[in-house]
Amino acid sequence: LGIGSEGVTARAAYLSADPTQASAWRDRYARLGRQGHRKIGVVWRANPANVALSNRSLRAEDVVPLAALDGVDLVNLQGGPAGRELVRLAPQRIEATQSPLVLDEFAAALAATDLVVSVDTMAAHCAGAIGHPAFVLFPADPGWWWGLKGDHTTFYSSARLFRRAAGAPWSSALQAAIAAGLEVSATRP
Repeated sequence: LGIGSEGVTARAAYLSADPTQASAWRDRYARLGRQGHRKIGVVWRANPANVALSNRSLRAEDVVPLAALDGVDLVNLQGGPAGRELVRLAPQRIEATQSPLVLDEFAAALAATDLVVSVDTMAAHCAGAIGHPAFVLFPADPGWWWGLKGDHTTFYSSARLFRRAAGAPWSSALQAAIAAGLEVSATRP
């Protein structure tokens, strides 16, 4: 593609979530969550039809430490049956995807969070496209679009990357994100 690592600036947002829909989701999260708590959206499982599913997905149990963080309300953005696994593991979570959402509604639900923590899924790309803060977790051998090293990508300026070392458990990438403080941008799209 002619993209080198030197001299390339990460791309700014090139899509946007509907501000009215995002505001409605933000209000919903405020009603269902705790006042003053950051709303951290989470997606841990890739498309079940993907042949690399096990290499690209966490287990629901792996994301539970996010729900236990002080000052955090976990927002479940994981769709499908995998999303229902969090019901028993993190009873205080906020549900955003109890029923399937069309893409523009999903983008608004995502944009209403303070930060998204996701594996390499549509949610990670959606966050990057709208310029929303995202921590993206992926295996030692990620898709080429994430690059081979570093904690940023030339495609999404709002994404911070956390790489799981070869042979290491997924929890290592998640713990690195937690150690980074789950920084949240002060500005919203």
